[in-house]
Amino acid sequence: MRRIRYQVACSLDGYIATADGGYDWIPAEPEIDFAALFAQFDVLLMGRKTYELVRGSGDTGGKKIVVVSSTLRPEEHPGVTVLSGDVRAPIEALKRRSRR
Repeated sequence: MRRIRYQVACSLDGYIATADGGYDWIPAEPEIDFAALFAQFDVLLMGRKTYELVRGSGDTGGKKIVVVSSTLRPEEHPGVTVLSGDVRAPIEALKRRSRR
């Protein structure tokens, strides 16, 4: 079974973003090879706000995108899998799927 790995930047007090949704508090880390990091993944599983940031950048590296959201309408996001409600079964199915 495939692993789901949680990858996130957060502050020491557990916040991922500022109160207004900003993430400019995260310092650039030039010693981190982000291309090598993201090459380890074939599917990006994220929440709506992260998806909106990624979508705004326009670069998903050709990876499959799965978004957990109760507000996104799947028909407005072609090529993206939108999950809502009880996501346990679809996540388990994703874990059983072979790598592309």
